[in-house]
Amino acid sequence: KLLTQYLRKHMEADVVDGRYVFYQKENMIDLLNRFYRTFISGLDVDLFPINKLTISPEGLIGTIPFDALVDDKGHYLAERFEIGYIPSAAMLFTLRNLPKKTYEINVLGFGGATYDLYSASKVPLSSIGDLEKLRYRVREDLEKGRPLDYAFATFQGDEPMSYLEGGRKEVVVIEEIVPKTATRLDGWMTENELKRMSLAGELGNYRAVHLSSHASVHPYVFDLSGIAMTVKSEPVNGEDGMLVVGELEKLNLPVDFVMLSACQTALGIESPGDGIKGLNQALFNAGANSTLTSLWSVSDSGTMYLSVEMYNRIFNGQMATSAALADVKRNFISGKYGDQTHPYFWAPFIYTGY
Repeated sequence: KLLTQYLRKHMEADVVDGRYVFYQKENMIDLLNRFYRTFISGLDVDLFPINKLTISPEGLIGTIPFDALVDDKGHYLAERFEIGYIPSAAMLFTLRNLPKKTYEINVLGFGGATYDLYSASKVPLSSIGDLEKLRYRVREDLEKGRPLDYAFATFQGDEPMSYLEGGRKEVVVIEEIVPKTATRLDGWMTENELKRMSLAGELGNYRAVHLSSHASVHPYVFDLSGIAMTVKSEPVNGEDGMLVVGELEKLNLPVDFVMLSACQTALGIESPGDGIKGLNQALFNAGANSTLTSLWSVSDSGTMYLSVEMYNRIFNGQMATSAALADVKRNFISGKYGDQTHPYFWAPFIYTGY
């Protein structure tokens, strides 16, 4: 666990005066090679004719981007393989045997949400007992469909979440390049609208759903983990604007692919036998066949290149999703997208599915 956390720290970046500052690359490469030797090197002979790997990780190993591991020749595994992930062998069997389905529309993109501070009073938190009471209240209110604005207000800072201009542009560009794409931008990117579409059975018309916003795995109350839609100071028609994990998994989402274009959407809590339990698992519970999520805070430019280029390959180049993602990552490594060759820019995006 310590080595895993150490590796992740070396792969992330700090932003200083608008510039990305990385840890020593030599140390990172050495760590990536050590993990390669631990998990992959003994299989090299068997893997020689293989071009696609599906990893079913356990525990914190699920937070390591395997395609960023470096072999003894100094090459990233992304240069050799398409790499995907699967929570369990049972899910792999299920996905392999799904009947083929056609979709009326290619992509449904959400972006351009705005975020206000919650006006609800903070819940007093002066002891572990208070935190446990809050966890119980949140769980109870979720079961009864009540808004959780008081809980989010308790943990919010002095400033609202920042507006993501790049996230909105990402959705607009996807609409421009992918035929038969629909969007919900700005005031239409709401929890109310997404749930309305779910209840009406409309989401199943789309092959892919793209959600571009802020997201987080809550460090103290896991049930508050979620992705932000438009957030108002007070609930709108009973919705607080945060699509939390318990609500996400109850959606009627029978789509082929979901991309959560946000930070740390692949993280969660360890669940023995199922890897990491969080937003990603909730999407599968809702009916999605595959997902693209992120392991750490991602850059706006890196996310833009990756998502737009990947969708172009999937819908205009008729490539499989995992193959399209692998091709885009190789372009990052080769420098096609400028000075974004460091794994920080391309490695956090992981594909889960068959």
